[in-house]
Amino acid sequence: MRVLSHRRRDGGYVTVLVLTVAGLLAALVSATLHVSRPSFGQAVINADELQVNGLLEAGVAAVGYALFAGKTTIKDVDGQILPFETGAIRLSVKSEAGRIDLNGAHPKLLAGVYMLAGGGAMPPQTFAARILDWRDTDDKARPGGGAERDEYQGLGLAYGPRNAPFQSVSDLRFLPGMTEEEADAMEPYLTVFNPDGLIDPASADTPVLMAIPGMTPGQATAIVEMARNPEASPQEFRQQIRPFRTFLTPEAPEVYRVRVEARLTNGFAKSAEAVIMAGDREVPYRTLSWRDIPGALALPEQTPVTGAS
Repeated sequence: MRVLSHRRRDGGYVTVLVLTVAGLLAALVSATLHVSRPSFGQAVINADELQVNGLLEAGVAAVGYALFAGKTTIKDVDGQILPFETGAIRLSVKSEAGRIDLNGAHPKLLAGVYMLAGGGAMPPQTFAARILDWRDTDDKARPGGGAERDEYQGLGLAYGPRNAPFQSVSDLRFLPGMTEEEADAMEPYLTVFNPDGLIDPASADTPVLMAIPGMTPGQATAIVEMARNPEASPQEFRQQIRPFRTFLTPEAPEVYRVRVEARLTNGFAKSAEAVIMAGDREVPYRTLSWRDIPGALALPEQTPVTGAS
């Protein structure tokens, strides 16, 4: 009788990580409650926060090891639900090249995303010019509504452009004329971790592709379908994106945005988002940014949590 065996595509990295972190979480929670000796109510809160934070960190680590040490693909990791003794996590992974980079994007792409996000506080060309004036090193305002220090002061602002790369997407709020509503609307499509400025169609949302000059909805749909079709050849894909080669790339850099949703067995929930890239032999990945995400989670409460699998 022939026995069939199934080998995990992640090389065992996720399983080992789940088991290790679960043990560490239990030890950490026990130590915290023993040392601090808070009231019972406070102890429960501290334990929940500690455990859910550990699950979030475990999720990012699982993705980092799977992608950079296990050499798996996004498709192998995205959407996975990992059970722990204390709860469960769901992983979402996308290439960061699916976003428009404030430091590397073509001015026309910047103008396009501002327009598609509903920006109206300034002309799209002015928005793009002010982005470029923020990140360039000179003090000469660009044509079309750019702004350097003199223009900032003329608008009553006590600061000027950084004259250096954007450090985060939140810096966008310092642009003269920018509203909170506009910044919030564009944030899901922007990054500072795709310095080449080229877009990976396989990871881009439709509004990102539609920000490309001359792109039609039909073309955007066809490009995304081919990018995500495993049977399409690289030659076919390159031909498909050729009219937009100034803005698109068939080879995205290995920088990923990881979203982790965690829920404990008692219902306590939290989520976080991190951007990671390749590390070295000792540390397979590096975390470039991390932020907690407010709001309710979609991770179902009945997710099985019977132990690592």
